Amino acid sequence: MEKTKKQGWFRLDNKTVDEYLAQIGASAFAVYTVLRRIAGASPTCWPSIATISERSGVSKATVRKSLTTLVDAGLISIEKRPIQEGGNATNVYRFPPQSASLNSRPLVQKLDQGVVQNLDQGGLKIRPKEETKKKINNNPPLPPKSIESRLIDRWNSLPGVRRCKLTDARRRAVRLRLRDPTWLEEARKAMEAFPLPCWPPGLPDNEWRPTIEWFLKPDTVTKILEGSYAKLRSTYSHAIGTGQVFRAGSRPAIPL
Repeated sequence: MEKTKKQGWFRLDNKTVDEYLAQIGASAFAVYTVLRRIAGASPTCWPSIATISERSGVSKATVRKSLTTLVDAGLISIEKRPIQEGGNATNVYRFPPQSASLNSRPLVQKLDQGVVQNLDQGGLKIRPKEETKKKINNNPPLPPKSIESRLIDRWNSLPGVRRCKLTDARRRAVRLRLRDPTWLEEARKAMEAFPLPCWPPGLPDNEWRPTIEWFLKPDTVTKILEGSYAKLRSTYSHAIGTGQVFRAGSRPAIPL
């Protein structure tokens, strides 16, 4: 927490709220806030019980009880100040060194391009570009891709196929095939057979080409490995050999 008279505000350390508020209770927290407000950036303050009571809105008896709670929690220590005529002056409330250092921490605002502005001192500090780059490179690595993602990436790299994105339906279809422990290895071997002679690269967009849905059917991988699509259909051979344009109805039947 930090007091700034010109701007009329002070800071309270997050740890006090997150870790101590539920432990010490609302009344003790109100008393602690008043002490911090009076202390500002100083590690000590010495308000009277009456002042604390007035500012916190709790009774003097509750203030005394709250001060004991704060001492037990380690948030403050109390130093009594005797006076010559007998009795005591107002107590000195001291914050632990860790809290004091947190309290006196300058307010820092991060700006773009590695610039840090210290608002307390009104100055600018330029962070070297190397330091900024190092902080960026320290980000945790991205998690590895799933089998489903890698399979789709491999499919999209094959010639003569229709490219696609990984959807929930396709993810479920891949997982269904993966229930067979041998399917993944066989699928890799089947992909090495592409482009399939039945559907060579360069087909017009309106022609049917292998899709991932077709590839994920129960018997497609087996048929590829058995050579069921290794022979070039005569209509395609004629078209490819002469450079003719594919005509509707000239393509082979879509495999089921």
